[in-house]
Formats: sequence, structure tokens, C-alpha cells
Amino acid sequence: MDKLDLDKKLYDKIHHVTEAMDHDKYRSVVLTKGYRAVVDASMYHHIKPYRWHSVVQVKSSGYVYARTGQIIRGEYVQLHNYVLSLYLHGKYDPSVKQATFNNKLTLDCRLNNLLNNIGRQAAMRNRKPKSNTTSRYKGVRKRIQNGKLKWRSEIMNGSTQFALGSFDSEENAAMVYDAAAWVLFGASAHYNFPIGTPDAHQRAIAINQIQKKLFKLGEPPLNLDELF
Repeated sequence: MDKLDLDKKLYDKIHHVTEAMDHDKYRSVVLTKGYRAVVDASMYHHIKPYRWHSVVQVKSSGYVYARTGQIIRGEYVQLHNYVLSLYLHGKYDPSVKQATFNNKLTLDCRLNNLLNNIGRQAAMRNRKPKSNTTSRYKGVRKRIQNGKLKWRSEIMNGSTQFALGSFDSEENAAMVYDAAAWVLFGASAHYNFPIGTPDAHQRAIAINQIQKKLFKLGEPPLNLDELF
């Protein structure tokens, strides 16, 4: 399939979404290169003032996203990140990143496409914490280590368990779990704290522990370029 076929396929998918959507609830955003994005009507008045450009990822066939350079001087802001920032904080927050689209359409920036959890794996990740975990947070267990109380953080991906470390603070252990969930599952994970990009320090801890486990198992490392 050549580039023209890919373009037509994406055009057709977005056209179908815009034709079928409830126009009282959703709006289409005109982009450059003839593309359109879809957003919630409640977000539209924040988005309309800016000029949004289509960016085609050459290495990812059929992957197109929208961005603008008019929100922050000298910085490009992606539309899906802007929408999620508005939802979480009421304004743009550069710490918020979103890379998972439930229907795989990167120009469908409706909240239900960015936030909804789908599929069996997502349902499993959204289980409430078991009553015997000794913590109010998912992925955290209480343990005594060298006579001191510690909070152990761990996460499952399929049949693989990733030990993320032991921490003095229950909340810190929970935030490291969130960072690992963000790395492994993106928006389809269940977080202990509101959805958004976890703290850089906690992300570094989670990534380091996950990479160690993957190396030990002889599996490919994480593609860090896809995370940031």
C-alpha cells in the first residue's frame, strides 16, 4: 500500500467519524493538508483560535497528528495533549502527555477516545486492589525490611511481574506504580492518582526497573523514543 492509499484510508476513516458523530457533542477541527481532527464541543472554543497543522509520521504508515506553535512560543503543542491538559487542569500543562488512542485514530481527540479503557487487558488492569495487599493503593504492598516498614511496588504485564522497588512512603510507591503503568499501558491503565504524565524521577525509577527485567528475560528493551 503506497502513501496515497494510506492517506485516502485515513481520510475515509475521519470522514466517517465526522459524518456519524453527534454534532451537538463534537466538532471537527480544520487542519492543514486537508485533514480534520475531532474534539468535544466543550473544548472547541479553546481550540478554535489556533491554527493546527497536520504532521505525517513517515516512519509510521498512516500516522498523522495535529499540532500548533501558537500556544507556547517556541514550542509545538500536540492537539491530543492540549485536550487532555484542558480536561485535567483547565489549561495547557506540558507535563501531560498522551499517546494511546482507543480506536487507533490519532486525529480523533475526543475525550472518550483518549480516556476510555477497552479490551480484556485494560479491564484486568482496572481491577480494584485486592483486600489483602495491605495498601489502599493498587500495586503496593506493605513489608518489613531490616526491621523497618517499607512499601513495595510491583506491576504485572501479562504473565510478567516487574518489581519496582521498596519505598519509605506508601504514596511514593503508588506513584512509581503509576509511572510503570504509564510506560507499559499508557491511557488504558488504571492509575492510583489522576491521569497525566508521572513525575520524571518516578518515571526514571520505573523505566530502570522494567529495563532490568526485560534484559534478564532476554526480551527487547523499551523504545524510549515512543515514550517522550
